[in-house]
Amino acid sequence: MLRKQIALLGAGLALALFPLGAALAETTPAHIDTSGVNMQPAYPSSAFTQQEKGNVVVRAHVEEDGKVNKVEIHKSSNYDDLDTAAANTVLNWKFVPAMDDGKPTASYVDVQLVFEPPAEAPPPAH
Repeated sequence: MLRKQIALLGAGLALALFPLGAALAETTPAHIDTSGVNMQPAYPSSAFTQQEKGNVVVRAHVEEDGKVNKVEIHKSSNYDDLDTAAANTVLNWKFVPAMDDGKPTASYVDVQLVFEPPAEAPPPAH
């Protein structure tokens, strides 16, 4: 079984712990849309042979509509295939945009993805 964890760093994590009323405040940071629209990255088959594992922190630029228009690796796992899988995944995620004075605004958010190798080799890519 593939074990992955996703966590927001900094203010985004604190926001997730606030009651709903606080999340509706006029000024909030961008955060992951938790409605189930975001898929976790698959463990790269290229990483299985060496049993690569590690944390990747991706910095995403979230637009006013919650779409990501740019990502960069803020903290590398030291494995290119894990970093690439994390960046490509976050680039396609949907976020709740930051709010400034009650209006959606573009901002940056850091997302940490943790990769652990699965117990069995993934099926070959087609």
